[in-house]
Amino acid sequence: MNKTQKCLKQRYSQFSEHSLTKKNPYIALWRYMYFHLMIRFKGKMIYKWVDHLKFIARKGEAGIVGNIYYGLFEFEESIFLIHLLNEDDLFLDVGANVGHYSILMSGLKQTRSLAVEPVPQTYLKLKEHITLNHLEELVETKNVGVSNINDVLYFSMDRGTMDRIVDETYKNKVSIPVETIDFILNGRVPLALK
Repeated sequence: MNKTQKCLKQRYSQFSEHSLTKKNPYIALWRYMYFHLMIRFKGKMIYKWVDHLKFIARKGEAGIVGNIYYGLFEFEESIFLIHLLNEDDLFLDVGANVGHYSILMSGLKQTRSLAVEPVPQTYLKLKEHITLNHLEELVETKNVGVSNINDVLYFSMDRGTMDRIVDETYKNKVSIPVETIDFILNGRVPLALK
């Protein structure tokens, strides 16, 4: 079995276990193959998602691209928050990445979201998603990390949406300010935190 066959077999197994794709994993597998074929030619795609919401799909952005295959990748967590949050609530999205949760909560429920993303390249993609969905009035963003003290930490810059805290010896790093959650909230109280 070659590498591609192993990958497809593994994906089929994952699709067979997910709440939204287990009844017909072949459809999810088709979407997976279609995305990877199309992304080779286009580089990125705008994907129509839930209700009127959209996102930009790029290779390597697993946190949002999984929604193409599954419909709603992090299904249980997303559905819980959709049912919990309402228009007057505040949602704190720590490590927002490219905005899966903030887009859903603010776009579907008109919840006010505070999306915190430390890595500059990922933060720009988060802002791009907010603009794409016309959510600038509902989603506040902060380009900082979260820590137990206000300080500075190093983050990797070569892992795409999987960037993480690294030490000062890491070659492809960026220095990012970090703040406490209390400092970020400035007296506000979120109903939910991710």
